[in-house]
Amino acid sequence: MKKITLSLMLIFSIFCLISCGVTAPETNEPWDDLGGGGSGEQTEESDITTGDVDEKEEVENPDIGNFETIIEGSITINLDELVNDSENYTYEENTLTIEQDGTYTLTGSLQGALVVKGNAEKIVIILHNASIETLDTQNVPAITFEKHSGERILSVYQDTINKLSDSIGDDENGDGAIIQAKKSSLTINGSGTLELTSKGVETTAIKVKKDLAIYSSTININTSDHGIKSGELLSIHSANLNITASGDGMKTDVEAESTEEGDEYTSNPYAGYIYIENSNITINAGDDGISANSLLKINNTENHLIDVTTNNGAPQRITEASSDSADGKAIKVDGITLVVDDVETELPSKCENNYALYILGGKFIINSNSDAISSKGNLIIDNGIFDISSGDDGIHAEYITKINNGNILINKCYEGIEGASVEIYNGTINLTSIDDGINAANADLVNYPYNIYIGGGNITVNASGDGVDSNGTIEFAGGTTIIYGPTSGANGSLDADRGILVNGGILVAVGPMGMIETPASNSKQCCVCYGASGSANTEIIIKDDKGNVLFETTSPKSYQSVVVSLPEFTIGNTYSITTSASTQTFNITSILTNALGGGMGPGGNMGPGGRPPRK
Repeated sequence: MKKITLSLMLIFSIFCLISCGVTAPETNEPWDDLGGGGSGEQTEESDITTGDVDEKEEVENPDIGNFETIIEGSITINLDELVNDSENYTYEENTLTIEQDGTYTLTGSLQGALVVKGNAEKIVIILHNASIETLDTQNVPAITFEKHSGERILSVYQDTINKLSDSIGDDENGDGAIIQAKKSSLTINGSGTLELTSKGVETTAIKVKKDLAIYSSTININTSDHGIKSGELLSIHSANLNITASGDGMKTDVEAESTEEGDEYTSNPYAGYIYIENSNITINAGDDGISANSLLKINNTENHLIDVTTNNGAPQRITEASSDSADGKAIKVDGITLVVDDVETELPSKCENNYALYILGGKFIINSNSDAISSKGNLIIDNGIFDISSGDDGIHAEYITKINNGNILINKCYEGIEGASVEIYNGTINLTSIDDGINAANADLVNYPYNIYIGGGNITVNASGDGVDSNGTIEFAGGTTIIYGPTSGANGSLDADRGILVNGGILVAVGPMGMIETPASNSKQCCVCYGASGSANTEIIIKDDKGNVLFETTSPKSYQSVVVSLPEFTIGNTYSITTSASTQTFNITSILTNALGGGMGPGGNMGPGGRPPRK
């Protein structure tokens, strides 16, 4: 957003110096010198897709056979009747220890802890209406899987409810866990229910040093720190997760402790990877909701819901100051950090397509204090249904934000959709923003070809700042884009530093006169500017010379100008436009045409109220 305010006299003087119909002179920034017109630059479409990084093949649901058969053939341990001299386990000082190969079915209740240790090739723990709660004197997780070289599976038997809790957390290490896998990986599966409750402080419900895979289980978490934390990879398939956490809902936690380790991590897209498939997830987190380091991929159907609330949700009143101090992103890829001597440095990714967030589908309800969906690299939405309220950005990427399809409703936010490049190809988008609606910007990048490309979809922007704003180019090539822009002259419905091309689709931009910018004279589709006032909640109707309605809308706010481009517009034909003020006819004389009232000449240069030269 650029804010430049001049008196009408100064604006009029600038207009007098710029004769109507004259092609924009070649300068470093010809666009803002004219407030539109000129010659726009073609936008290049990106070739990134959600298939650029595939699901990690190593993540597979372990086959442990039919559960009923397994139960019959397993070693059954009744937690109410533990003995000290069993051949299958040891039990002393309120700690049950298992270290031999096999499948163990646990029933009953234990006031104490379970430790699975040793290098057995495969140990399966089946919870069958089991309850484990650590004692206040233990300071250990309810279940600990010690470092091992084999396979460890925690299964939750169908139609059972199993409860695990810690008492006071792990004071010795500064943070506790209810289920912990030390320096190893863990799989949780089975269609039963697992309830995890922390009674102490700084307790993470599930903490795994390497890879954690969850299949089919229902897991209910209420914890004083993070819900789920994996050191390298987190994979969730056909599960139902309900998480209430004082910290993050679920996260990968990859930090490099040396430059060499940082190079290794940033070259590996699976270092800090979260994959979610056909799962229902509800998160109420004090900080972030779902947080990955390098890659986050969500592959749900519309029958699966991800519902995330962070840090009490979006504030009732959003301001620039509140957005700057917002904390708690809902769904994010946050990059990898190098930590040396307590100094943190963000590391750029060495992967071909940078850190990435891919959403292939699903249903999302997001109420976040900070960004709703955010990536330190690229972000692609292939499909999905989104209901978003955000205290900062609705959808944000540091590099490319690409929307291929979906139904996106952003109820409120500071800025709506942002990226250094923003590309929209299809779908329905309705957004309301305190500042810019769709924005191509990133102050940290140098010589980046900022651009916004809209090739399809039905897009409605209601912005108090700039409606569609690019630090480079804007190209409309298809679809329908309706912009209800600001009511003050400090912002505009359209704003581009390097030009606005309209090469197809429907564009209607309603806004003030003071900072109006118009499309480029080398656009392929005719554009018309109407420079008269209209009242809020009244219709804008455009008809051809036979009285056929080509377009109509009702603006929710007052306006002083309307920029319109329709596929039906043809040079030499006559049309009419109706607003709350009047009905007027106009003849299209060129690619850029002044519809009414002495604002714009045939070359597209605005008169009084046009954008003044950039300082």
